[in-house]
Amino acid sequence: MKDIARFISEKSSVEAVRNVLSAIDEKITKLLDAEDFRWGLIDLGYNLNKNEAEQVVACFDKSGSGVFNYEDILS
Repeated sequence: MKDIARFISEKSSVEAVRNVLSAIDEKITKLLDAEDFRWGLIDLGYNLNKNEAEQVVACFDKSGSGVFNYEDILS
């Protein structure tokens, strides 16, 4: 997770990450599952594998529903 946070802070602005993730969020719920989050970071140039994406989601998924509010990690 530290690698992901470092990548975002070094290579992308918070606003760029927000724009990519909100573009994936077609229903405008601000909720993403691991696969959507993974592809969002891949779009930003970070090659995140499925296991890593699942770990990030698990870390922020407070309800155990398999999704998380991406605004939680961007604030």
